[in-house]
Amino acid sequence: MSADLSSNLIQKHVDASAAKPEMWGGRMPENYEVTRLAACFSKEWETAVEQMLRQWLTLPTTTGY
Repeated sequence: MSADLSSNLIQKHVDASAAKPEMWGGRMPENYEVTRLAACFSKEWETAVEQMLRQWLTLPTTTGY
C-alpha cells in the first residue's frame, strides 16, 4: 500500500470518527474539538501502521509452502 493511500484512508477514518456524537457523549462537538481529536487519532493510527509495516521490510515469499 502506498504511503499516500494509507494516509488518505487514515485521514478519512479519523475525520469521520472524531465527528461522531457518540465520541462526545451525544453532544455535537465544536469544529476545533473535532480537529484536535482527529489529530490525536491520526497520530495513533500512523504509529500503529508504521509498527505493523516495519515487519515487512522484505516482501514475503511463497516458496516456503
